[in-house]
Amino acid sequence: MSKDDKKKPELKLDFKNLPELKSTTYNLPKPPPVSLGKKKDEEALQDLKDRKPFSLRDQYDLNTYQGRFRHQFSRINPLLFFVSEPTILECKEKVEKHRLREEASRQINAPVLLKEKEIEELVYADKVVGSSLHPDTGKIIPFYQRMSGFVIFNVPLVFAVLFTKNQTPAFNATFQGINQTYNASMNYGNRNATSPYTIADMGKGYFAATAVSVLIALYTRKAFASTLKPLSGYSLTFANSSLNYLAGALAGASNLALMRYREMQEGIKVYSKEGDEEYGSSKVAAKKAIGQTAFSRFLLPLPVLFFPAFAQLLFTKLRIWPRNTYATKFLELSFCAIALTVALPMSVALFQQRGMITRDEVDEDIREATKDKNVQEFYFNKGL
Repeated sequence: MSKDDKKKPELKLDFKNLPELKSTTYNLPKPPPVSLGKKKDEEALQDLKDRKPFSLRDQYDLNTYQGRFRHQFSRINPLLFFVSEPTILECKEKVEKHRLREEASRQINAPVLLKEKEIEELVYADKVVGSSLHPDTGKIIPFYQRMSGFVIFNVPLVFAVLFTKNQTPAFNATFQGINQTYNASMNYGNRNATSPYTIADMGKGYFAATAVSVLIALYTRKAFASTLKPLSGYSLTFANSSLNYLAGALAGASNLALMRYREMQEGIKVYSKEGDEEYGSSKVAAKKAIGQTAFSRFLLPLPVLFFPAFAQLLFTKLRIWPRNTYATKFLELSFCAIALTVALPMSVALFQQRGMITRDEVDEDIREATKDKNVQEFYFNKGL
């Protein structure tokens, strides 16, 4: 028998009678503090002190009218109209990077710390993005459809009306046609873009909106002509302003509803509160969005028509209204420009940009599709 065939002895350990191990304590010296040098340490500490927590979400309280007004005013600023496309794209990239950084910071429950200059640059970039990019598509809105161009496009129209002496019905019809064409374009550019539009849809909406709004603006004055005839002084000023307001308000609201009628037919997409989950297209949400936006358009002309008229009455009463015709017209134009600048954010801020409907309000098919998820609130972009 070979040695390999022999059985190897088994190794047996008695775990119950193992010798006791003695513990040893080692006293190690403390590691020296890491230092980049006294000067660099001071610079790093100062840099940390110069930073403060900042979030784009915390700039304005959108649950209050004041907060929404300030938010919209910052984006409707006419100066933003002149920002170039490369700058818009650069601002978009900056805002997107910061939002990713904010999201990562929320995951670890830590604030984003920025220097004052960084905050200023980021706030400006956010304003540019808010005024130039569509919230649904993320694409650049054509310059002639942006809200920041509202004052720039309307002041020349007001100028033409103030300085044209002999205003014929043809002139008024042309003026209203230009005005309502611009309104139709702006309404389309700031719609909820989740509902698809064809060229035919846009054409039908445009011609219907322009025709109806022009007819309303022209024939309202004709209908009340006999009522205005015996009035004079303050009564005539108030009556004229009221009539112009009524015509402009009805025309503006009709224009918006007709330009966005497709949304009421097809519905607009509704999402979760975080915006990361889509639940389908809702006609109920579309009707609410267009109803709120049309109401804000109805109130839009209010300060534009009343402020200049009553400012003139006040200046006349104080005997500081100029006698020179051109000085008078330019003062009226200035009042109109101020009113236009304030009127749009005042009306747009009436409702939150992101609307909400409850489970009881939402369309039956969406309610049925989400019954297993227990979704109680559905959010949508109202449009402007």
